[in-house]
Amino acid sequence: MISASDIPPHRNGLRSMLADGRYPLMAAVIESGAYFLLNVMLARSSGREIFGDIAAAMVAANIIHAVTEGGLAVYFQREAAHPGNGFTARVRSGLSIRAWSLVPFGGVFVLYMAGSGNTAPVPGGVAALMLFGAGVGQLLGRLLYGMSRYRESFLALAVGRIVSVLLAMWAYANGAGAGIVLSGFGAGVLLQIGMLWQAIRGAGIVLPTGSERSMEREILSSSVPMGIGLVFVWMYDKMDILIVRHLLDAASVSSYAIAYTVYKIPQVMTGAVLVPLFTRLSRTYANDGVLRYADVTRPALMLTAAAAISMSALWWGSGWFIRTVYGEPYASASSVTALLLFAVPGVFLNNLTGVALNSVRSERSVMFTTIGAFLVNIAANLLLIPAAGIAGAAVATIITEYALLLSHSAVMYRSSKFRTGRRRSTGTVAGGS
Repeated sequence: MISASDIPPHRNGLRSMLADGRYPLMAAVIESGAYFLLNVMLARSSGREIFGDIAAAMVAANIIHAVTEGGLAVYFQREAAHPGNGFTARVRSGLSIRAWSLVPFGGVFVLYMAGSGNTAPVPGGVAALMLFGAGVGQLLGRLLYGMSRYRESFLALAVGRIVSVLLAMWAYANGAGAGIVLSGFGAGVLLQIGMLWQAIRGAGIVLPTGSERSMEREILSSSVPMGIGLVFVWMYDKMDILIVRHLLDAASVSSYAIAYTVYKIPQVMTGAVLVPLFTRLSRTYANDGVLRYADVTRPALMLTAAAAISMSALWWGSGWFIRTVYGEPYASASSVTALLLFAVPGVFLNNLTGVALNSVRSERSVMFTTIGAFLVNIAANLLLIPAAGIAGAAVATIITEYALLLSHSAVMYRSSKFRTGRRRSTGTVAGGS
């Protein structure tokens, strides 16, 4: 059985946090590169229509997975930061929930494929299973993050994705179809899961079979609000593109989508701060029963500086980047990118406040504020896009991000879980049993 004493102690200071954060950052880069190469191979190994249906199936699978995952990955990173006596039982029950989630995931996906008339059922099905497996890998990797075992989690992902790409490339080079290419990629995902499982066992977590229904309900009561919050973030992140398509035209969608893609680039770096910070804040709250505002304001200064640097770089370089990568016809998207950049500090900081609130077990507040941001985003888009075109969509994004930041800040200000002054140890709370 594992306890808090089995977790490696975290070192104080922003420098040590960034040392831990380099692993999530490198993992995000490798993950993005691996899926980019997979999409290239799928596009080249199948016709345009087949690839379109595979891409649509993968998007559908990602959406269904986001709904059925139930926030378990984030939940277990928090719980692993300070495990109590019943931690292994909670992990066992959580994995049972995750396994059973394959039933609604698969059922809804089959209904989607049947109802959409998708012409690539086999590659689409293989892709869905691969993405579900990747979600299981994310849960196990987050569990290791919570235990401050960043290196083991990163190595499993790095080796798994390298093997995924090599097997997929081998299949592609031998003229295999999209289904075989996806199967090769999926084999690397299974390798990642196996390596993560061994790392977890090496950390002292030995899981007997079976699960407890009462514990499953306890887990879901906390993880589901996290999952709902993540789903609504994903929805308002994509909603403006759908509204632009409905109110304007396809050309406007292409310009805005390119501008939005460039605007999202700086957000990759936030994981270097926020992933290890979530573990640290969760552990601090479990030990002390309270967080100091300084625990949040110091990383906030770092993220604000990073936002300012990335804004400056993209302000001067986005035009060149868009013309070079996408071509001269899309050069006008750079003006929308320049407008969207004003939302970058808001995104960085509301991600930080969301992490802080989740670490003190205020996930329901995060859920409600995120739903509110989703509604603000829809209203702002419907009001501004008819008046200002895609520039209105950019302004709606700015309004949404800062509205979410303000609502998070208000919750933190009113909460008794945040204090000023020096930290005073109050013993272990909510460690979980």
